[in-house]
Amino acid sequence: ADAKGNKQEEEAMMRKERRERMKREMLEANEKQLAIKAERKAQADAEEMEFVNQMLAKFENDRRLEQMSKERRRREIANYKKEVDRLVQERRAMYEAQLAAQLAEMEKERKQKEFEKQIVEEERLRLLDQYAKELKGYLPKGVMKSKSDYERIYGRKMR
Repeated sequence: ADAKGNKQEEEAMMRKERRERMKREMLEANEKQLAIKAERKAQADAEEMEFVNQMLAKFENDRRLEQMSKERRRREIANYKKEVDRLVQERRAMYEAQLAAQLAEMEKERKQKEFEKQIVEEERLRLLDQYAKELKGYLPKGVMKSKSDYERIYGRKMR
């Protein structure tokens, strides 16, 4: 009976330890979630503050532009448009150069593949010339790709 009592006490202790461990883990997870939430809120607040500062700077710039004389404002706008046009042209030139480089690379790859294909075909024909006449009765399907291969192997036109 004493062993049974010890076993029950032991099981009760294990259950208590398991409950305490689960409670600790839940508290730790809760703290992590709170930290993540606080970090996200701080980030959102920083982004909002940045937006507010940008808007204030824009409004200040707009106010300054309004205070300028009409002639000066016209010059500023013309300079701004000129700069925007220059940037657009620069960007377009970069895009076209990038596109030309891509096309050149694709052409280079195409020529390389064509060259490799030509080498493979020349080697296939060399092997046909060297061995096919001796093996003409034993060649598997697909070895002869055209009538000229047949003529090359059998030495006569295909009927």
